[in-house]
Amino acid sequence: MRTFTIDRQRYSCEIDPRTGTPFVTSIHPYDETEYHWARKSATGDWLVYRNGRMRVALPGSLKLTPEQVAARLLNMDQAAHLTRTGGIW
Repeated sequence: MRTFTIDRQRYSCEIDPRTGTPFVTSIHPYDETEYHWARKSATGDWLVYRNGRMRVALPGSLKLTPEQVAARLLNMDQAAHLTRTGGIW
């Protein structure tokens, strides 16, 4: 697992052991909000998910790095006005 920060938000990039492809997700300890996350498909597209549904595909032709994908995820979270919800204490 590799972690990095985009605009004060922590992200991780891991390899899915089932498919061998990377996925990017934001790190929100003690937060129950469902944020956007992405995984790279076998065709090279980044598929963005939220609430269990695919929302958008970022074409593989863009050759996005995990950091660039994370920046787009952050923009999507902000555009959807997602904020911290609840928490497990």
